[in-house]
Formats: sequence, structure tokens, C-alpha cells
Amino acid sequence: QVTEKACAHLGYGAEVELGPPVVPFARRGTFRKQYPPVDAQLVRDELTLAGTGSSFPRQEIACTILWNKAGLAVYGRHWSKLTAAEQSLIQTQVDAIAVQNGWKKDDSTASYTKPLPVNDAIARSRLDDLLRRENGRPVLVSSVIYQVQLGAYGRGFYSNELAPLLQTIVSETLQAHGYRTTPQDGEYRPLPVTLAAAETNLQEKLAALSPVMTEFGQALLLRDVVDALDMASISEWQAEQLVADGRVSQALRQLGYQAELTWCQPYHFRPKRDDHEAKRVILKEVRVKNDPTRKLSLAQ
Repeated sequence: QVTEKACAHLGYGAEVELGPPVVPFARRGTFRKQYPPVDAQLVRDELTLAGTGSSFPRQEIACTILWNKAGLAVYGRHWSKLTAAEQSLIQTQVDAIAVQNGWKKDDSTASYTKPLPVNDAIARSRLDDLLRRENGRPVLVSSVIYQVQLGAYGRGFYSNELAPLLQTIVSETLQAHGYRTTPQDGEYRPLPVTLAAAETNLQEKLAALSPVMTEFGQALLLRDVVDALDMASISEWQAEQLVADGRVSQALRQLGYQAELTWCQPYHFRPKRDDHEAKRVILKEVRVKNDPTRKLSLAQ
């Protein structure tokens, strides 16, 4: 058996007895047929037919497809009919040819794989467009990955893994748009807006604002608050985080306002607004005052 394996490794088949008329009488005896090596072009032709996987951005083709083709070409027999030694020789040769052409064998899926080429320019452009549309709002990680894959490969994949080049593009583009590069709760969030440490007259700036009237009482428009704090260019999500900031929240409460936002439709305002747009407002705190003489509780 050792001899059989050694001979198969060198490309020779099993022993056969030959005599006249196949060979001259003087050369009759035991022979081994020498088989040709696997044709590299045959392997390359099969690799060009490989399809694209659905999980990862790569071409994939089952190893047995190539092994069977090579086995038929070399030995004239189906893969399952080859000896273990013959199968080993075919595998070794096909593996080497595949590697030389930029493929590698994935033992976990029993397939030869090759990464798809990356169109980094379109990937960056699609991510730019996505972040521009979101305009400073948190963006789902899955949306970022899908847009990058769509730009890089022309389609999405089930796997969320990105090639190193695409990971770099994601980080650079997020930073350029003012986002954190580390996701939180499944989304990328804008960098928080912070007030300068030297900002000491918050309450004065907020007190100078003219409140609007709503059916819920007096309120400050969120955009007016942001403008008063000289941060007109921030997104609405960032403005919401700013209102929740300890110093801003404290200043609002000291002026009798809630430290949270409320949506008001045009018909909630007094008088009714004509712009047909809902607005974020900060309502005046409702306080209850007891009046012992009238036995009533009045809301201010």
C-alpha cells in the first residue's frame, strides 16, 4: 500500500500485466501507467464559472466540482471512483493551481473562494450620501454596512464583516460627518455638542427669549434655544442632547421650564401657525398653588 501511494503521488497508476501485442515479447511484464498532471487551464476555466456567495462578498465554487473535472480529465473516472491516493494527488494539484490564481480553500465550506474586487470610490460616495440625508441623526450600523457593501460590490451580503479597506472608509467618513466611529446600541451617533466651560450666562441668554403660547401653556421653541446658545448649525438630535445637558437643564428649570422636549403641531399654537410644520418646544413647568381663601388649586 505504501508503494501504491508513492506511485500515485508521482502520477503512476496501479500495476497491470502487459504482453504481446501491446508490448514486444521481450518487454512483457508488470507496468504502471503514467498519468498527466492536472491541466491548469482546465482549473482556471472552472474557476471563472464560480458564482457569488450570499453570506460574504466573494466568489465561491465547491471543491468537488473542480476535483471531479480534474479526475475525469486525468484518470477518466468519476471522483468517487478514484483511489484515496489518486484523490489526494488531484486535490494537491488543484489546490496549488487555485492559489496561484488568487483563490484559497475554505475548509469550513469545502469550497474555493476569492474576494470580490472593491469599488472604494462608490462605497465612500454612498456612505457620504447616507450621512448627508440623515443630517446629524443617529444612523443604524446595518444601514451603514449595507450602503458600503452596495457601493463596493453592487449588492449586500448577510455578513456584517467589512474588508479592512472598507472599515477604514467607514471610520474616515463617519469622522468627516461628525459621528463617533464606535457604535452604541446598534447605531452610530453624532459627537455630542458641549458648551464651552467659560459659558456662564446661560440663564441670562435663555431668559431673554420670548416664549410662544400653546394650548399646553407657554413654551420656548427648541430652535430659539439653540440659536441663543450660538449653536445654530447643530442637528435636531444634537439639540435634544444639548437640552438634556446638566447645565442647560438646570438653567431651564431655574426659569420655570421643563428640561424635556415636546412636539407641538401647528394647531397646538395660539394663534395657530400657518407653516404646517410640527415644532419641538420646551414647555413651561405647570405649578400648583393652593389658595386657602378660595379653596381652589390654581395652575400657573
